[in-house]
Amino acid sequence: MNAFRNVYYLIFAAMILASAACGDDTAAPNYMDRSDNNVRMPGDNNKEPDPTPVEDRVLEAVSPVTATAEKYTLVRLEAALVLEDSRTPVVGELVDFTVLQAPDSTLELSADSIETDEDGVAGIDVTVGATAGQIIIRASHPGTTPVEFRIEVTDQAPGAIEVEIFPPAGVTVNLAPYRVRAYDTEQFGDCQAIPPRADLAGATAEATSQGQLVLMENVPAEKTYTVLVQALGTSASAIAYGCVDAVTVETRETTSISVSLRMIPLNPTGTYKVTGFWDISEAVRTSGDAGNIIVGLIDFMSNPGMFLYDLIIDELQQASGLDLTFLAALGVPTIVSDAINGWLFQNSDLARFNEIAVGQQTMLYNLEVESELVIEKTEADLTFIGYEHWQKIILNLSWQCDVNSPPDCGRYEIPVDPDGNLPALGYVSYDWTGEVVDYDGLKLDSLQTQIEYGKLLVLIIEKVVMPELTGGNADTLAGALNYWVDCPGLAQDLVGSGIGATIVDTACQAALTTAAGVIVAPLQNENVVFDLVFDGEATMKDTASNGWVDEIRDGENVGTMVNSGAPVTVEWSATLVEP
Repeated sequence: MNAFRNVYYLIFAAMILASAACGDDTAAPNYMDRSDNNVRMPGDNNKEPDPTPVEDRVLEAVSPVTATAEKYTLVRLEAALVLEDSRTPVVGELVDFTVLQAPDSTLELSADSIETDEDGVAGIDVTVGATAGQIIIRASHPGTTPVEFRIEVTDQAPGAIEVEIFPPAGVTVNLAPYRVRAYDTEQFGDCQAIPPRADLAGATAEATSQGQLVLMENVPAEKTYTVLVQALGTSASAIAYGCVDAVTVETRETTSISVSLRMIPLNPTGTYKVTGFWDISEAVRTSGDAGNIIVGLIDFMSNPGMFLYDLIIDELQQASGLDLTFLAALGVPTIVSDAINGWLFQNSDLARFNEIAVGQQTMLYNLEVESELVIEKTEADLTFIGYEHWQKIILNLSWQCDVNSPPDCGRYEIPVDPDGNLPALGYVSYDWTGEVVDYDGLKLDSLQTQIEYGKLLVLIIEKVVMPELTGGNADTLAGALNYWVDCPGLAQDLVGSGIGATIVDTACQAALTTAAGVIVAPLQNENVVFDLVFDGEATMKDTASNGWVDEIRDGENVGTMVNSGAPVTVEWSATLVEP
């Protein structure tokens, strides 16, 4: 056994020596090199990571793009190359500087191209030449918008203008930043020639500051300037301004001026939606017979029993020829009016009727009106013209609502028809004239209009109130009275049967006819027409801070009845619909 194992070992050793001898073969071993980092493992789909998004580059001026210099002096020009979104400086990139215009060939650039530094800034020195005039030098970098620098070469050393700004008194809005510009008077004219909101290019010198002391340096000397100061605030245009004429700059001297600002009046031109509340209570009460009619209607609504009693007594006195005033001493008016109200109402109905009367009185004396106001044009002197057209009358039937009702409960709208006419009133419109005062004030000149209030009242009574009071059983006052009052039953309750009952029944029927006629007929005959004259004022609001009005608040028009002098007031507000 051991001999066999020894033979096995000898054979195995021989095989190993043979393999070693074959190692001199120059053929490359047949195996895969797994050290290659490019070999991907299953599941990675051989995808490369997404590259970081490339930002656009922008070239921006660092030094002022306008400068003034004497002959043979140095001017430093600098531009920065940054990434547009992150504002990261781009370092080590060439920026080229090219002369586009020069008064002569004596100017020199310290370099035509220069690399940006760690802040992304590339700068050169310009030695201006021997001739006065304008030099234009362009800074450029591939793929960006070039920047142009302008140097005004003068025969004299420049001066400076120091401006102290005084805001308007009492103004609480933020006026800063302030934009200050000096315009050559010979080229641009004086303050009268430069509009307050003007954003004119070509200023000789300019500066923007958060503070109220501003210094403009390197201003060409021996010239006269118009200095315009504009307060920008948060607006896209100036909201306040000041201007000084005839500002002279001397060589190597600073000219100090003070500028008082004033607010730039807002521009109200546009189309507005107006909501107005017309208080015509005094006009109604002092309108003579017409006022008595309306007041009578309110009296009827407040106590229909007493109202009809008075009419019945009038009828009985005319029929009998007797003076029945003594009945008051006997308490008959109360007895009869209570009896009538008992016929008209059951349980709590009288209280509800009175509640409706109070609500109607408020509604009739205080009209809510929606209208369209168009201010067509605002002139340079801040005067304007326009017109207002009624679009809708809104009635608030408060008796339909309680504390748990939604906000629009009881709202009843009477809109215009396609031709712009309101039912009963027709086309209600009047012209506006006025002016803008004190930046945000709106002053209205006298305006005149006519309202056929009688027709409106009939419309409200017959189409809104009477259906509400009768559960839809009547849409006229006469129909409502006949629906409510049982004259034969009333007569029987008062005097029993016989001739007395007939007389009372007849008087009751006549009283109903009289009541309807007294209240409605004069109104239908157009006897209640209000001729009104107004003037007013309001406050304009520029909530978008763009110099244009988008709201009008605290409007109040105060007027009078032409024939009686009774006061009429309108409180209103407006929202811009279209500039």
